[in-house]
Amino acid sequence: MDIPQISFGGGIISPATYARVDLQKFGSAMAEMTNFFVHAEGGTSNRAGTEFVKEIKDSTQAARLIPFKFNEEQAYALEFGDQYMRVVNGGAIVVESDLTITGASQANPVVLSVANSLTNGDEVFVTGVVGMTELNGNFYTVANQTAGTIELLGVDGTAYTAYASGGTAARVFTLVTPYLEAELFKLKFRQSNDVMYKTHANHAQRKLSRTGHDAWTLDTITFAPTQVAPTSPSISNEGAAGAVTYQYRITAVSEETAEESLVVDVSTATGNATLSATNFNRITFTAAANAESYNIYKEDNGLYGYIGTTETTTFDDTDLFVDLNDTAPKARDPFSGAGNYPAAVGLHEQRTVWGGSDNSPLTTNLSQTGQYENMNVSSPTKDSDAVSFRIPEDEGTEIRHYRSFEDRLLIFTSAAARNVRPGGDVDAITPSSKKLGVEDYIGSSHTPPIIVKKNILMVSGQGERGFEVHSLGYNIQQDSGNGGYIGSDLTVLARHLFEGHTIGEWAYAHRPFKLCCAVRNDGKILVLTYLQEHQVFAWTTWETDGEFESICSIPEDQEDVFYVIVKRTINGNSVRYIERLHTRSFTDVEDAFFVDCGLTYDGAATTTISGLDHLEGRTVIVLADGHQIKDLVVTAGSITLPNAYSKVHVGLEYSGTLETLPTDVINSQQNTITRKKNIKKVSLRVLKTRGMSSGPSLSALEIVPARSDELWGDPAKLKSKIVSIPISGDWQEDKSVFVKSEPGLPMTILSLTPDVDVGN
Repeated sequence: MDIPQISFGGGIISPATYARVDLQKFGSAMAEMTNFFVHAEGGTSNRAGTEFVKEIKDSTQAARLIPFKFNEEQAYALEFGDQYMRVVNGGAIVVESDLTITGASQANPVVLSVANSLTNGDEVFVTGVVGMTELNGNFYTVANQTAGTIELLGVDGTAYTAYASGGTAARVFTLVTPYLEAELFKLKFRQSNDVMYKTHANHAQRKLSRTGHDAWTLDTITFAPTQVAPTSPSISNEGAAGAVTYQYRITAVSEETAEESLVVDVSTATGNATLSATNFNRITFTAAANAESYNIYKEDNGLYGYIGTTETTTFDDTDLFVDLNDTAPKARDPFSGAGNYPAAVGLHEQRTVWGGSDNSPLTTNLSQTGQYENMNVSSPTKDSDAVSFRIPEDEGTEIRHYRSFEDRLLIFTSAAARNVRPGGDVDAITPSSKKLGVEDYIGSSHTPPIIVKKNILMVSGQGERGFEVHSLGYNIQQDSGNGGYIGSDLTVLARHLFEGHTIGEWAYAHRPFKLCCAVRNDGKILVLTYLQEHQVFAWTTWETDGEFESICSIPEDQEDVFYVIVKRTINGNSVRYIERLHTRSFTDVEDAFFVDCGLTYDGAATTTISGLDHLEGRTVIVLADGHQIKDLVVTAGSITLPNAYSKVHVGLEYSGTLETLPTDVINSQQNTITRKKNIKKVSLRVLKTRGMSSGPSLSALEIVPARSDELWGDPAKLKSKIVSIPISGDWQEDKSVFVKSEPGLPMTILSLTPDVDVGN
């Protein structure tokens, strides 16, 4: 009996579901999928390997990767560690301008002659040295810096070749931040163009600004208009004198943003008793920088109402109407002082959104419309004024995230997912028009929600770190016909992957495979293929020789690329590396990259691959011009190949493992659940695959021959066909098929068909 599995779209499901053969997902699910992911089309592939980028600044402390996306050419993975930030772009750490090297000593440590203003502890990248070429292509820590020299900490150059000429040293760009290691996980952020707003309850709100790859600033935000007010105001009486006291206020309006400044008061003066075209008060002042116009407000019964606007520095009050419905703005900063710092930040309808402070954990503040750092209000309020409100929840809950969707602001608290929408017939949230509602009573962890089209993925659970993944799916019929979100538990069929664990960070990559990768607290990654419109949500797991600790995704070369921080043991030491998930797009086997923490050599044929100091002492696997080479040990940062090759991928090995569900079948003919079964063979339809084995257990695998009609000396070709593998085993009630990918090689399976004999 053939039992074809033509899709793996069910992903891993829990043993607790094995009796539910009535479930639609049962026919496309698996018991185990390690280092595989599910394609939205239904097939499954082993993951690509990871490229080594750089060791983090201090491997003794954890760090976090945060994405910064402006466009595909200007997208960055930001390394935030204990009170610092560094920048990764295009798979490399960002360095500053080159410093010219004029000498290098054959000493312990090496001393470089270079005019500099570096600081001890800085890292520099050295290249282009003639003579002492051993220095090239490496990062070094600066010690004993002077204006004209630096020492390379721990570098013994006594056996190096003598320096001849040339070379440059470039400092790794590093920005000082206030955030401690223990605070990194709760650091929240939202980006608008080249500015990222950052919050943490222990620190005043800040904005990270970028003007170039190596030009970043982190500034504390003071909530006040950026447009300055005019100065030196005065009043003169024109016409007949009188004995009436007049008071005015003036603001400047920005030419670029139309933002209104704070007020400047015009000194109290005695003016004409009756104002007219001939008897009037003339207000003069000094122009404000970048102002296009000036608004004039006049006192009336203790309030200052609008009377007019001028584009000059003179204004005449000829008894103009005082509009007390349009009053001068009042300065306001709700986040001043410890305890008032916002813990969450968002963007909605041309406003920034802030809230969740220690003193007001359920209060939300929206900036003025179009003025992201202005919290000013008027009395009575204007539609463009800042907005403030409190969520009616129980004490002990707090705001953790904000997200914007269409006309509503979504607020994720530790107890529920709420919304704020315009009230009445208006189109936007204003101080006088806002309506609070509830999307679902699902509490959010500190892991930020992810919006995928019209769905929101969120990590929920008790406490600060969540252990369930929910999808809030948009439904036009929900919420009295106005549209709303309905929560779905995406972990219910794979509960065993989450039991006893928590999720800290995750990231979503839409292109090319629509994957959401979540870092579990044991160092593994849970991978969700998510395509809601086709009802695809399939879990798999990724692991490596080490522990994944942080992850982010940024666009690069028409793909969304995952960057990870991995904690590994190298040469007996615990290190933390930034690594980049390699593209899985390849045509020839020579380009297939399926090693971890790896590097690629692409050049003239050689037998020696150097630059592997980050893998010192480790046994590595190599794919050299498509030939698999195992059991090479990195010594002094290099390996020696048995032959000369021109394209070489070197790294740590990993393999992928698949296990089918027990081959129980219920159909109209027979019930096989309690009957013993034996699997005689398995047929696999594969695509661009090489190096695979299958069997009834991981200890009894049959290897599929890699070579067929290749010429002698050529690498084995990739297979895209049906492969049949004989399986030997005994009769059991529960029978499964195991498939394993060979380290260093690609595997894609489109269907899996066991040939099963069923006993009486």
